[in-house]
Amino acid sequence: MSSNTTNNYKGPYAIEPPSFKVEPVYLSPEHAKQVERFQGYPYDAEQDARMKGYGIFKEWHHRLQLHRQALLEEENIEY
Repeated sequence: MSSNTTNNYKGPYAIEPPSFKVEPVYLSPEHAKQVERFQGYPYDAEQDARMKGYGIFKEWHHRLQLHRQALLEEENIEY
């Protein structure tokens, strides 16, 4: 028996997703040098923007999980 369902969610979210796109912040060479000294590795504006976007996604996803858990506890649904 085959199923025509997919794992792609197409309905409205309980908590609407924010924009996960973050524009890179390019630092001056002097500032980048200070950041590199503090971090211990070279500053990469694109990687920094990707990590900030991922952080926004993770925070949103965590709120969705908490919302779903609250709904399940409220309805006493066992999974």
